[in-house]
Amino acid sequence: MSFSSNVKSELLHCFVKDTHCIAAEVSAIINLCGQITEKENKICIKIQTENTSVARKCFTLITKNFNIDSRVVIKCGRKNRKINSFAVSVGEKSSGVDMERFLEKCCFYRGNDGKYNLNHIDEKLFYDSCCRKAYIRGAFLSAGSVNDPGKTYHMEFVVSDKDYCTELMNVINSFGIEAKSIIRKEHYVIYIKDGEQIADMLNIMGAHV
Repeated sequence: MSFSSNVKSELLHCFVKDTHCIAAEVSAIINLCGQITEKENKICIKIQTENTSVARKCFTLITKNFNIDSRVVIKCGRKNRKINSFAVSVGEKSSGVDMERFLEKCCFYRGNDGKYNLNHIDEKLFYDSCCRKAYIRGAFLSAGSVNDPGKTYHMEFVVSDKDYCTELMNVINSFGIEAKSIIRKEHYVIYIKDGEQIADMLNIMGAHV
């Protein structure tokens, strides 16, 4: 496994008991991997990832802490694309009211257009610094990577929305980190190049080993 995979493997086994921190970690995964659909007063969330362990952790966090129906669906890769994708389907058997309560706990609210904005981090999500740490952990599992420090110092988060990029970078930098951002093709990349700050980030997320 790569160094980045080893870090994610450690974070996948990092479970906290505080409900606010759990909501923050789930919120990050939904921000980066989720889609919300509404039809006939039913709200459904689909969280898609190529990492089966991320799908399982998300499934576990939601079912054990929010009493919301969810299931994991495996989508087989095409012939020229061997990588399978894993979708956590949330809310198919839950009421619209229960799903709205769940989304509110994760600090997703309807905008003026009546739709949920997945490209925004609401400050109400963070009761304490531990919630911000949990959020960064969820973001890294969803969209992060880190190089082997024996080769080069580089950690990054790849996101698709400019405003969300700024908000996530502010959460990261609230711990004294000096993360910066660049545009790479059609994505926004938050990156850290300093070795000590990458080590700090690993500890912030819970990857102490």
